This record gives sequence, structure tokens and C-alpha cells, in this order.
Amino acid sequence: GVLAGGIAHDFNNILAAILGNINLARIDIETGSGADKLLAEAERASLQAKGLTGQLLTFAKGGEPIKDVADLEEIIRDSADFVLRGGKVSCRYDFAPRLSPVMIDSGQISQVIQNMVINAQQAMPQGGKIEISCHNLSEEDGDFVRLIIRDEGEGMEKEVVERIFDPYFTTKDEGSGLGLAVSYSIINKHDGRLRVDSTPGKGTAFIIDLPAVRHNPVGIVGGEKNQVLSSMEIKGGTVMIMDDEGPLRDLAAIMLGRLGHETVKTAHGREAVERYQEMLKAGKAPDLVIMDLTIPGGMGGREAAAEILALDPEARLVVASGYSNDPVMARCREFGFRAAISKPYQLAELRAVIDQAMTAVADDPR
Repeated sequence: GVLAGGIAHDFNNILAAILGNINLARIDIETGSGADKLLAEAERASLQAKGLTGQLLTFAKGGEPIKDVADLEEIIRDSADFVLRGGKVSCRYDFAPRLSPVMIDSGQISQVIQNMVINAQQAMPQGGKIEISCHNLSEEDGDFVRLIIRDEGEGMEKEVVERIFDPYFTTKDEGSGLGLAVSYSIINKHDGRLRVDSTPGKGTAFIIDLPAVRHNPVGIVGGEKNQVLSSMEIKGGTVMIMDDEGPLRDLAAIMLGRLGHETVKTAHGREAVERYQEMLKAGKAPDLVIMDLTIPGGMGGREAAAEILALDPEARLVVASGYSNDPVMARCREFGFRAAISKPYQLAELRAVIDQAMTAVADDPR
């Protein structure tokens, strides 16, 4: 698990530079042009690589979910359409009105949906139809949102169904056999349920139950105070970046510049604390600080956050890392951060996490 986490972290840092620059390049060229199509394919491959590192972390008993209230319908559509784009398999959606919100790690649940859709797609090599439905469910042990992904493929024998979630088990010539095992682990970590219903010759259905939340907590994206202060409203503000990788600092600065922010770049926690203190004394404290969680041989984000909050309890801090399995990423508010963002990230994700950080309230880590 430690080795897998270290490899995933380093790989995600490399991916961050690749994906971020592709993302910026696509903004600067004509949509639909030949170059844009090539970059879109490169972006898609980079996102698949990001998903692979996520599966590696999850299977290595890491990858704790970084949960937020999310729109499950949007995640389902985006994930399924991404997999099925340009293929022989079509998808029909059936979403019940007024679906309850769910508290999930959007990236991990997207990964689960993609794994299920890929499995359904592979069960219909000549083409066919997938049906994805979603509705609220009330049971004695709680309220859930039930997601069903059903294909009209060849189905599975009972012996296969019993092993379908075993690591490395696969009946296909291609694939690692990890996708469904990882999906099962992810749903368990969301306190949900995942089962499969399959009949030979009649197709397969994956049934996922995710706990529903009764209300949308204030301070979480989509909550009632989401519009209090957004990234657009602090346009022209100052964001401090703390990252030991020079190219990633520069890339983050470019992205923030595209969002209208000035940046202050620091390489490690000690420098970030000292610069923050200087700016605070001058009456020009940063509007936001985005901090790398892990700095080899130096002060990382967790320690630096504690010192900055001691100087300024109102400091708005965001933790960033390629280590999605670190508890600080999964429970960032307990450590004084207002939001967390996993590397690699795109411009839209950065904008969203800034919006979240400007509205969320961190717990007192002291």
C-alpha cells in the first residue's frame, strides 16, 4: 500500500503537468479544429491514466473518499457518455424526479460507473443498449439512492457471478480484472451496497445503493450559501501556491491567472508561513492558500496550515495532493482546510474548489 501510494503520487504529479497544459492549450485554440480533436484525445488518455492511479490506490487499501454533496444524475450521465462515446452501444436514462442528494467522492463514483458501463459494453461486442435508472429508496436501515445499470448482453453463470468482485478475476481477453473489485471497495467506503443480478442469455444488472442525505449542508458546493462568495467575486484577489515542484507551481499560477487571480508562489511550508505572516502584517493577507500536502524533506501542508491558522484563524486554506488515500484529503476540514483537490486537476475543477473554499467553514484543528 505504501509503495503503491508513493508511485501513484509521483505519477499524478507528472500527469498534473500533462493534463493541465493540455487543458490550457484547448482553451486557446478553436473548438472542433484538428488540433483540438488531437488534444481532446490526449486529454482523454490522461484522464484514463488518472483513473488508473485511483484504482491502484483504492485496491492498495488506500483511496479514502473525499466526500461532498453531489448531483448524482450529472455524474452518471457524464461518466457513461464518456465511456460510450463513438461506440456501438447506446444508453437510455431513466431518472426519477427530485432525487435525494448524496455525499460522495465524485471522482470515485464516476470511476465505479465507468467500470460498470465498460463491463456492460464488453458484454455486447456487436452493439446494444444499456439502461441506467436511478430512484430514491427508503428502507428500515435508512434512505438510499438506487442506481441500476442494466445491459442486454450474454449474462453470466452463477459461478461467475459469485466471483465477479474478486481481484484479478476476469472472463475477458482484455482487462486487468481489477475494475469491479475496485468498484466494490469504493462503494463499501461510501457505506453503500453493490450487488449483481445476472441470467445467462438475458443480460446483467449492477445495483448500487448510496446513502441519501436529508439536507444539503451549508458551506458545501450546491448548498444554500454557495453563492455568498464565489471565485468570480474575488476576481483580482491573491492566491498563494505552495508546491515543491516548480513546473506545477508555474502551471497553477497560469490557471489561477486565467481565473483572474494574482499569485504568490512558495516552495515549501516554512516559506509559505513566513510569506503569509509578512503579507498579513502588511494588511494584504492572501484571499486563499493552495497547499501541497506532502513536501519531501520539508514542511508539508498539514503542518503549515496549523501555523498559518495560528497567525490568522480566518485564513482560507485548500489542500492539494496526488495522495488521495491520505486522511487529510478525506477529512480536510478536521485539519483546518476548507476544501481539498486531488492532483492532477483541470481548470474547471480548480474553479469549483475555489468556490467551495470561499464558502465552506473549516473545523478548528487546535
